[in-house]
Amino acid sequence: MDSYEEILLGMGSFGSAYDKENFQMVMDICRWNRHLKSFDVECEVFAKIPKDITNLQLLEELTVQFNALKGPIPLFIFNMSSLASMGFKGNSLNADTIPNEIGDLHNLEVLSLSMNKLNGLIPSTIFNSSTIRRMSFTDNMLFGRPPSNIGLGGSKARGVLFVNQ
Repeated sequence: MDSYEEILLGMGSFGSAYDKENFQMVMDICRWNRHLKSFDVECEVFAKIPKDITNLQLLEELTVQFNALKGPIPLFIFNMSSLASMGFKGNSLNADTIPNEIGDLHNLEVLSLSMNKLNGLIPSTIFNSSTIRRMSFTDNMLFGRPPSNIGLGGSKARGVLFVNQ
């Protein structure tokens, strides 16, 4: 194969016979930096996001749903400037706040952080984005209100879900 544009990994492909902390296939995939645009990992494939994923310079979609991710969202994710869609739904991500660096993703259109253990306020930087269209923060422990000017100032936000515990 000369071109890889999309990778979908799931429990059905691997069973449980691999080390979630040191997932070698992901490292190999991260060498496809000139080709891969969509990376979708679901159903307990790994417990942490390898830093090598930042080698995927053309990556537009990063979806790591229903895995065993814990701790804060890794800051190196916010250096992936080509991301248009980012989803970490259904993990155990926890932090006192969502990092302000999330506003540095200037191409981000879709953000899903639902069903985690995130605390604190949603950073205002995300609401200043002119590209964001959909955001979902449901089933976390976030508090506060969205800014009253949401959807103004160039934002394309159409769908924002804030229902939290």
